[in-house]
Amino acid sequence: NSANNNNTLQYHIRTIAIYVLLPPLLLLYLLLLFRLLATTADRYFSPALESFSFELGLPPRFAGATLLALGNGSPDLGSTVNAIGLWKDDGAKNNSNDNNNHNDNNDSSGDYDDYDCDDDP
Repeated sequence: NSANNNNTLQYHIRTIAIYVLLPPLLLLYLLLLFRLLATTADRYFSPALESFSFELGLPPRFAGATLLALGNGSPDLGSTVNAIGLWKDDGAKNNSNDNNNHNDNNDSSGDYDDYDCDDDP
């Protein structure tokens, strides 16, 4: 009976810790992260954006919208270009292997060239 009461007490202590103490700690952590983000943007991003806009002769509002969008989309562009480059390299290897493995009798089994699309079910 004493062990059961002890387990129940531990359960209630864990529940209190999770539902009462954890949310304020997470909120404090979130505020800290936003503060770090703001400080980093103020120290590094804003001066770089100002120098780019000055060099390009853009108004600050236009430069902010344009260069921020460019910086936000550049990782996607880089990964797409990299994927296309890898696909071309891999495709070239597969095509050279396919050309060496064809039979001389031009058997097109597995190809879709002789598939008749006019047949209705």
